[in-house]
Amino acid sequence: MSSLLLLELLSLSSWGYGFMVKYNTYLRKQRAPKVEVGTRSTDASMDEWLEETAYAQSNANKSKKKK
Repeated sequence: MSSLLLLELLSLSSWGYGFMVKYNTYLRKQRAPKVEVGTRSTDASMDEWLEETAYAQSNANKSKKKK
């Protein structure tokens, strides 16, 4: 009788451990990534670093073609 009780206790504890591990990974996946808010600048000097990028150059070429 005691071996049956021990076996049941062992299986219940292993199931509980597996459940908690799966639940914790589920909670970690549910968290939204932190995003900085309020760092946008309307100052044009802050955008100077974009002037030489490929994105800025392609936009400049597109605007020239439209004219």
